[in-house]
Amino acid sequence: MAFAMVAGALLMRYVIDGGQWWQGVLLGLAAAASATLGDLGESMIKRDLGIKDMGTLLPATAASWTASTPSSRPRPWSGSSW
Repeated sequence: MAFAMVAGALLMRYVIDGGQWWQGVLLGLAAAASATLGDLGESMIKRDLGIKDMGTLLPATAASWTASTPSSRPRPWSGSSW
């Protein structure tokens, strides 16, 4: 949470025009809190459904996401191929 607050303060100070550091701290705090609450909410749903991993609920989603990410595509300069 502290990292998000510091990152928010730095981004607000140096990236956003007219932003104040304290606005970035509040933005970082809100982002960290909402991420934590979202993770806890997902855990509650998984516990109610009795599943260990969300990939078992929608098995094709993880595989299609992995296949579509740029890091999984071959690069000519790396010598990798399909």
